[in-house]
Amino acid sequence: MKNLRVISFILAMLLTATLCLFGCGKGSDDTGKQSGSQSGTGSSSPIVVEPPVYETAQDNIPPEGYTRKSFLSCGDGAHSYINEPTYYFDVEQTKAYLVFDCQNCYDNRLIAADLQISEDLTPPTCSSITYNMSNTVLATASAVVDGKAYTKTAHVTKFHTDEQAKVYTTAASNIWKTANGKTEKSLPLDTVFSWIVHEGEFNFTFTLSTDSQFKNIVEQISTDQLSVSVTNLLAGQTYYWQVEQSSNGGIFTGGVYEFTTSCGAPRNLNIPGVTNARDLGGRFTSSGNRVKQGLIYRTARFDALTQDNQTAKDGLEVVKKLGFKTQIDLRGNPDDDNIHYPFGNEIDYLYLPMTTKEGNIIEAEENMDSLKAVFETFAYENAYPIVFHCSIGTDRTGAVAFLLNALLGVDFIQLKQDYIFSLYGEIGGSRNGDAIDDYRDILVQNAPDASTLQEQAYLYLQDVVGVHPYHLDKIIENMLY
Repeated sequence: MKNLRVISFILAMLLTATLCLFGCGKGSDDTGKQSGSQSGTGSSSPIVVEPPVYETAQDNIPPEGYTRKSFLSCGDGAHSYINEPTYYFDVEQTKAYLVFDCQNCYDNRLIAADLQISEDLTPPTCSSITYNMSNTVLATASAVVDGKAYTKTAHVTKFHTDEQAKVYTTAASNIWKTANGKTEKSLPLDTVFSWIVHEGEFNFTFTLSTDSQFKNIVEQISTDQLSVSVTNLLAGQTYYWQVEQSSNGGIFTGGVYEFTTSCGAPRNLNIPGVTNARDLGGRFTSSGNRVKQGLIYRTARFDALTQDNQTAKDGLEVVKKLGFKTQIDLRGNPDDDNIHYPFGNEIDYLYLPMTTKEGNIIEAEENMDSLKAVFETFAYENAYPIVFHCSIGTDRTGAVAFLLNALLGVDFIQLKQDYIFSLYGEIGGSRNGDAIDDYRDILVQNAPDASTLQEQAYLYLQDVVGVHPYHLDKIIENMLY
């Protein structure tokens, strides 16, 4: 049965020592991963969960006669597009995108549009409460598609700093002069929601939702201040917020303010104590799809969250909100990397070490088993949200991120931009873009006749790493809109 194709990681966590269906290793004699002193918040050791093993028909072996899906094209006459597009605004690059969803396949229609930006915002007022927001502009997208005019205006909020936005528009050699990996510059801008009231007591409830009826609340804060700050919002997402004032025994409700976050990837994250953290989702693919957010994340190590201090507490609170279910640790020798475990048994932990010492990361023979297991885990829906990392979240993590987004159809320029973005993190030193060029060359050499980088990544993971096409197709199916 389809529902039985993989034993849930959650069960592996809950059943602990009495029932471990994938051979969970708990002791240092079995795993060699208990070295290093442990203190503070993350003192308990995790249950090390084995990656999914596909051994029986129930455990996700591809059905007999399985053939790879044609995810690159629907074929002649198979396209059926939804007439009204979804609008995305990228205020950093002053571009807008209209996406006409294909009802029958993965080939959406992506149209680039003109974007006009105005700083002249008129804050909405309702019931004597006036709203305002930081980093927000008025953006208007307009385009003519097949003779029909499309126009949409929205309040758009950016979350990249001006320096981070240079990753799109500035030559890499110039970025390396200022973003050298030695100073923490990877954090997103906070979005500050503020309001003005003219009378009454200062007792407020701020509510933020992804729907105008406030059924899907993502943040609710009680405060006696006239502002709140929120971070780590999704990119290219429409939100709604409202403020209620409790005063003199009554409740006064302000209007509903609608805004959209800029769609420019990456969705970089603020996790206190952790640098170089971002969502792998949010980018558009060459076939007009968009990679889903909130499923797979990349970061540097979490060791700072094992300490007994406020930074660790705040960092663990953000991790809880992000909802990680699976942690993939790519670090090599535990003694060399001084591995610590901040999450105890709350998040399933996979130790899949990779080396940076044996040639190129993605072709080193020593890394193949770990790479295969990483991508099989990416195919497992019940493991999401997944976070993977090495020590500084740049080299081993960058190699996996390159292969994943290449497999999903993200173009080479965006892959290189994502690698360069690591220089905004506090990673101990600079990097150049040669590694990404080398990765591309390896994929091309393996499949010189393939027509796209996506096809080359697919064939490399299949033929060299040994990932079954079924699992590669599941990743594409799971990760694309």
